[in-house]
Amino acid sequence: MRIAVLRNAVPRGRTGADATAKTLVEELRARGHAAEGFGIPFDPAPGAAALTNVLAARLIQVQNVDRILCLDFPAYCVPHSNKLVWVQADGEAGYGDWRRQCKGLPETAETESIWRALANAERLNLLEARRVYVDSPGQRGRFRDTFDITTELLPVPSKPILESHHKGMPNPAWDEVVRILTQ
Repeated sequence: MRIAVLRNAVPRGRTGADATAKTLVEELRARGHAAEGFGIPFDPAPGAAALTNVLAARLIQVQNVDRILCLDFPAYCVPHSNKLVWVQADGEAGYGDWRRQCKGLPETAETESIWRALANAERLNLLEARRVYVDSPGQRGRFRDTFDITTELLPVPSKPILESHHKGMPNPAWDEVVRILTQ
């Protein structure tokens, strides 16, 4: 299967999804899939900049792949007919809590409309996915309560397990994750 693994790309920063994306691409390749990782530009500035991130992601067309696996916002705003979303609990952006994300902005009619637009865009983009996975029970509840979206639990293998395998060889800890994300 040809798979694009999408994550956000924050200027001068790294997220937990960076390491997961890198390992996921390696594990997919080790099992015979044609996988590539891509960073979706993301400006973490609060407010209207986040709306620009959504629009930019919506304009991206990923072609010549069978599936996209999106790990965080705004990556899961990229359209594709076979999109899966796998959200990591350490993510800071999105997940419907835009008031927290945009802390420090004055509560005005404009910021209220930005928050509503972001929450609506996030929900609509998540609903496009064939399936949404989260890595913790707390995330399941948050997605249910915030978006009324049913998610499936898919934990990320623990860090010591991630580092214990040899490059190019499939790591058995990832067998179930890869099986689920490629079925």
